[in-house]
Amino acid sequence: MKIVLVTTTFAIGGAEKQVRDLAAMFFEKGHEVLIISLKGPTQQIVPEGVKLIELFGQKSVVGLVGVVWRLSKILKNWGPDVVHGHMVVANIISRIAAIRLRNVVVVSSAHSVNEGGSDIRLLAYRLTDRFSDMTTNASQHAVDSYLKMKASKRGKICVANNGIDFDRYRFSAEVRAHVRSEFGLNAETPLCLAVGRLVEAKDYPNLIDAFARVVKILPLAKLIIVGSGPLSDSLQQKVEDIGLSSSIQLIGMRTDIPELMSAADLFVLSSAWEGAPLVILEALASQLPITATDCGGVADNLNGFGRLIPVADSVALATGIVEELSLKRVRNDPVLIEARRNALDRFSLEAIARRWISLYKALYLRKIGVELQ
Repeated sequence: MKIVLVTTTFAIGGAEKQVRDLAAMFFEKGHEVLIISLKGPTQQIVPEGVKLIELFGQKSVVGLVGVVWRLSKILKNWGPDVVHGHMVVANIISRIAAIRLRNVVVVSSAHSVNEGGSDIRLLAYRLTDRFSDMTTNASQHAVDSYLKMKASKRGKICVANNGIDFDRYRFSAEVRAHVRSEFGLNAETPLCLAVGRLVEAKDYPNLIDAFARVVKILPLAKLIIVGSGPLSDSLQQKVEDIGLSSSIQLIGMRTDIPELMSAADLFVLSSAWEGAPLVILEALASQLPITATDCGGVADNLNGFGRLIPVADSVALATGIVEELSLKRVRNDPVLIEARRNALDRFSLEAIARRWISLYKALYLRKIGVELQ
């Protein structure tokens, strides 16, 4: 098959990472793959064998019209079997750009219950829904939210889980010692790790407030927050204002997440809202204990493992962190081994890629009038 993956950006983020990994897997399985990024910056590594086209769209009416026109021209010349949009802007634009294409499957994937959609974007989503063969979201909670918002209709939206390469996320005692040494930590220092863009959805102020309570009980505990984003300066200022600079480090964007997960004792997710965060799967694959807020598809991903905390409750989050750290779990704990095995069965990248190809083929046959029994 010839598959075009259209993404709003190709920066560092869970949705962009999923596009990258799916593109690599599709190519490995013998499909021709093109990634089209509507605007910058590009921060992902383009998989071998996969072509990337960047349109560098501008945020204006003229800019959007130009992007639609250029995308339409690229699609016509490339002749895809599937046009698969990722994230709200890419979904709307790819639907419009593919209108004139015959017998081309158009899929629109959202990755959260809230992708920053304004009322105007939601209206555009509704109006262009007719041009999409299927809309997906990353969890049942997110699908239900989209139905409630009338962003799509029953029968035209389904759950499509994200997947990860589990081979990249394996605990290593040697790596653990090396990374902890890099941060000046000894073997006994309780280390918490949070990973995600520094944006409102991740609710890092809640995590910082919670950790202020944690260090009153566990004074040696440390927290590393990985990520970049518009709230970077304000979060750093908050850490300094409450006197936690020696306990909390914001280390910016990193590419060594598997290594950092080996070094940590606990993964913490403090989000106010989510779709089905890949980083939870990465922690499960790393056999890393997890304390996370109960939002979006987090509970679905954990599937009974880990510790769930109410959203926006710093006291409960602090209690969950302290209780989990106090267990002093080792990485060969049978519970952590089983958590990894359970996640692998459901979310391996290869299995997810196979499901996508099956969906593409089923939608194509339906499009040309072949009914499946």
